[in-house]
Amino acid sequence: MKICIVTDQYQVSMHFGQSKTIDIYEVDNQRFHHIETIDVIHEHEGIPALIMDTKIKYLICGNLGDKARTRLTQAGITILEGVTGDVNEVIQAFASGQLISKDGTCEEHNHHHEHHGVS
Repeated sequence: MKICIVTDQYQVSMHFGQSKTIDIYEVDNQRFHHIETIDVIHEHEGIPALIMDTKIKYLICGNLGDKARTRLTQAGITILEGVTGDVNEVIQAFASGQLISKDGTCEEHNHHHEHHGVS
């Protein structure tokens, strides 16, 4: 299955709309390999569309707003949010079934939320 992690300098991006890159991986039987890295244009409407074009099944991210969450879930994408940490550790945790999604709601642009690491 294909998954996507929104990233910023090899870390899971803490704010979906400010992500620098999107990393696409193929995960199968607890193994994974990196498919590509896509540079992100900084606009909130563009990132969900870009992700939907990749035909992924899962999105791993830090925090995102309700509008992006709604668009992505309506497209059939499962979102694992509230995730922080090094991209390599996160993808390993996902592949082994150890990644836990936490609340990563971004209320408009009022950033009062907790940040959670890989569990």
